[in-house]
Amino acid sequence: MTDGRRETGDGSEPSPQEDAGWSSGSQERRNPSRDANEEAIAFGRKFGLGCFTFIIGFFSGGMVAVLLGRILAGLRKAPSCEGIPLCDWWVYVGIGGLIGAVSLPILVLRRLSGKK
Repeated sequence: MTDGRRETGDGSEPSPQEDAGWSSGSQERRNPSRDANEEAIAFGRKFGLGCFTFIIGFFSGGMVAVLLGRILAGLRKAPSCEGIPLCDWWVYVGIGGLIGAVSLPILVLRRLSGKK
């Protein structure tokens, strides 16, 4: 019997378990349902956006932290190194980068997945 998507072969209607994409192991795996497919696509989009904002958050957080460190060094009248904004810039980039890499994806994904 053909139901527009697949053929069962024995003329019987597919059971709800078979229709949901589950198999008893004796048959080949069924195609996932439409809802499962849409959930997988939504997960992929969120995962890709999270990875993208993770990288952007790291660099933007690091730059902001170096700016704050430069302001702090100016207020403390710390000696400056020639050619770079701070002598210990990597500390500020590391801490600010981690904060930015965690906070930006959280903020973006929370905003996009808000209730409509």
